[in-house]
Amino acid sequence: MTFSAYGFVPRMHEAFRWVQIGITSIGVDDFKNKKWNWSERIYPFPFTDNKDAALFPEKIKGKYVMLHRIPQHIWLGYSDDLKTFRDNSIILMPQGLGWEYYKVGGGATPIKTEKGWLIIYHAVDKKMVYRLGLAFLDLEDPGKVIYRHPEPILSPELEFETQGDVSNVTFTCGCVVKDDQLFVYYGAADTVICVATISMKKILSLF
Repeated sequence: MTFSAYGFVPRMHEAFRWVQIGITSIGVDDFKNKKWNWSERIYPFPFTDNKDAALFPEKIKGKYVMLHRIPQHIWLGYSDDLKTFRDNSIILMPQGLGWEYYKVGGGATPIKTEKGWLIIYHAVDKKMVYRLGLAFLDLEDPGKVIYRHPEPILSPELEFETQGDVSNVTFTCGCVVKDDQLFVYYGAADTVICVATISMKKILSLF
């Protein structure tokens, strides 16, 4: 499990908060039985403003692979042990216009398809409106973007998406495929949790 760890920077003369990536794990049986025996908490990017991490569901060329967001871009890194990530590089940058003006960040775990790794990500415009987009990464070299959809696939439109603790936000942290349907779970206005569906056939026909 990857998560955002938010707290105070240690030993600062004045209180200063930061956010960084955390990683931990739990046995399947313990999870099912609600025995919260989490493993060691790992912070692979200490003293780095970083979040929106998502691990690929399988190793690629013998390495763990993770998407993460050091502002304002989506990065990708490789690891042997899930503790140290090397060869980090930017794979998606904000376009600097329209719905991707300010920043982009990851979201759900990548989904393996015959056309590449499908990633659902978020982008933020000048008015701090959060929308969802999609891209495909090469199966063997996920640092290579092979398709990036030019328009958002989900935008704040309904009242519970436009009004809330943080208004005008659609932000995903998880998606699954079931019976050829992609289920995208997303937070709306940082207030409620929602799910949207679309057929994988339609997604794969985009390019």
